[in-house]
Amino acid sequence: MKEYIIVTGASGNFGGEVSRLLASMGKNLILISRRKNQSIVNSYPDVDIIDIQHNLNDDRTSLHLANQLNERYEISGVIYCSGGQENAGDWLSTIHSNLNMNTISYVSFVKVFIDKFIGRDRGFFVSCCSVGGYGNNYDLFNLYKFPLITITESLNHRLSVRGSSVKVYCLPICSLVPGDGVDKPIPKENVTNYARKMISHVEDNKKETLILSDECENSPIGDEILNIQNSMRVITEKEKEHFGWTDEQEKNYFNSSIL
Repeated sequence: MKEYIIVTGASGNFGGEVSRLLASMGKNLILISRRKNQSIVNSYPDVDIIDIQHNLNDDRTSLHLANQLNERYEISGVIYCSGGQENAGDWLSTIHSNLNMNTISYVSFVKVFIDKFIGRDRGFFVSCCSVGGYGNNYDLFNLYKFPLITITESLNHRLSVRGSSVKVYCLPICSLVPGDGVDKPIPKENVTNYARKMISHVEDNKKETLILSDECENSPIGDEILNIQNSMRVITEKEKEHFGWTDEQEKNYFNSSIL
């Protein structure tokens, strides 16, 4: 049976480059984005590419879509590149839209596919966690991305404790940098290099979080992401110590179904 990699945000700057690189490697793809990706489909006629136009800020239909894909296709991995929607009308609609995309729809995809991957003990789930477009607005970054990062890092730890071969990553990318009042895209060659770096990280079976782009590697937001990863490890170790768990008891605790 054919295996597919799901790429969300496939019409975006980084998601599009990831999709093109995977297609050039002969990987069958399911592309999900607000806009159609006909240029990628046309460029790789020998690769099976399913192009789905869908807005992940609709949490109900996103869960339905995830379940449909899970039932119809053999999925080997998910790369969640969906970043956000800058303006969905009024400020409350914009916040609601971004929370749906970065938290509720994200958790829906995590729940559907990680459970499946655990059942067969293989597969990967990548959150690219775009930090571009926020500039120095840490309030919005924390509102939209903090739950996504903590969920991802918690799963990473739980799967490691289980001894699972399933890989879950938070791999931050910054494809936009603050300009003169307007965020500007980074050079195309940088985006390509970071996409290659991400794919190599997954293929090399590495487990740890990796800051993909130089633009955010030493930034306050990049540092915060690594601090969250370290905090998750410290918290779980303290929890283990508090309850007096052995390694086997901790493993049994984390063997329950996720979320």
